[in-house]
Amino acid sequence: MSKSLLKKVFTLIFIFGLITACAPSPQLIQTAIAQTQAANPTSTFTPLPPTETSTLTPSETPTKTQTIIPSPTPDLLLLQLNLKDFLLQLSDIPQDAHYISIYNSLSRTPNEKVDSSLVIDTGRLDGWNIWYSKDYSNGGWYVVLSDGLSLYQTSVGAQLAVTKYSQNTLTEEINPPKIGDLTRAFYSIGDTGTQASYEIIFAYRNCVHIVGDFGWENEVVGFTRNIARILLAKLQASMLINP
Repeated sequence: MSKSLLKKVFTLIFIFGLITACAPSPQLIQTAIAQTQAANPTSTFTPLPPTETSTLTPSETPTKTQTIIPSPTPDLLLLQLNLKDFLLQLSDIPQDAHYISIYNSLSRTPNEKVDSSLVIDTGRLDGWNIWYSKDYSNGGWYVVLSDGLSLYQTSVGAQLAVTKYSQNTLTEEINPPKIGDLTRAFYSIGDTGTQASYEIIFAYRNCVHIVGDFGWENEVVGFTRNIARILLAKLQASMLINP
């Protein structure tokens, strides 16, 4: 694995936040997952040519003439107090993926730790992030899975965070899956052709999730998309987020 690729993986910036007082039940989450998968047909992984700099279509990018109607705003204070409950939990990750928690990796990212222009522009309220890992001893490289969650005053602010402030050093995918209200995805292939990093950023109402994974090229895309859908289902199953 090249040092430059590993650096990209660990420098992915996560802007996060959300949450609810009542954690959704497993039944509600499973129902929401089924509904999400049924509503979103399977998409293929279509990377952008290296020269492309943007893949958003006009319908996805807020403009002066486009009106985005905010979804009903939940109790933001209550969400902020319970924000980390909707981060990716170890129990959310399929057991056969063999991920483990990284000690003390759960951390809060308050507004004081992010760009002030982002806070002012988007109405960001708070954020949290967490990391998981596994070590392929025989392969000699380290695998990292991460999730960042951020909360905004409005759904318009959440979508702006995705469209304007989610740039990174990876190549943007031209046809990402539809997850939540708005989705972007980025990828990078390792020097050997067997290692890859993949990141999905999606907005759902007042919240933005950033899910990133570094792993085998033939596994990382589908795995990361499934994790993102699980996290979306948790939001959809929340009584506070879905009044």
